[in-house]
Amino acid sequence: TEPQLVQRQRTLDPGSNPYLDDFEVAYSKDPDGWIIYELRTGLVRDYAWAVPDEEAIRILVEHSPLVEVGAGLGYWAALIAGRGGDVVCYETNPDPSSNGFISDKGPWFDIYVGGPASAADHPDRTLFLCWPPYQDPFAYETLCAYRGDRFIYVGEYVGGSCADDDFFAALEECWEDVYCHWIPRFPGMYDHLTVYRRKR
Repeated sequence: TEPQLVQRQRTLDPGSNPYLDDFEVAYSKDPDGWIIYELRTGLVRDYAWAVPDEEAIRILVEHSPLVEVGAGLGYWAALIAGRGGDVVCYETNPDPSSNGFISDKGPWFDIYVGGPASAADHPDRTLFLCWPPYQDPFAYETLCAYRGDRFIYVGEYVGGSCADDDFFAALEECWEDVYCHWIPRFPGMYDHLTVYRRKR
């Protein structure tokens, strides 16, 4: 059966990236980053856990079609689609009344309700994961379900605030990184974008 679809309620102007704009304005007022750190929770709930820049979006568009699992409100996906990419989004719980990590302003992109198993339905698409939950099997289960050969990860690495040890062990064993891009980061964060291909 077709998964439940939650339709977008917000739109982006062509070529815009309000998350990056808000991020840069806050940093310009406080180069040490304390203002932006205080604002982080609100920005994460309204946009996404990670801040996309144009290079990150260009890389994702280049590797489309994509399937994003754990898409939140679909902000990254809206940027990807707005710049010519093809992306399908899934989120386990896109309901702000029971998911405290997303705002109640509505999705930026059409989102299907689904979790890790959804990746199995799209072996022809590049898998995209952005800041999978810490010490949670979500990322590992998604990677195990996926049958394609290309994977893009945005987040921190071993010892950071994303995914679990099984995920990083699976990355080490079954995948090789081919490209890394440092995205804009909140103070104390060490997230970046890495493109992987499956080892043969």
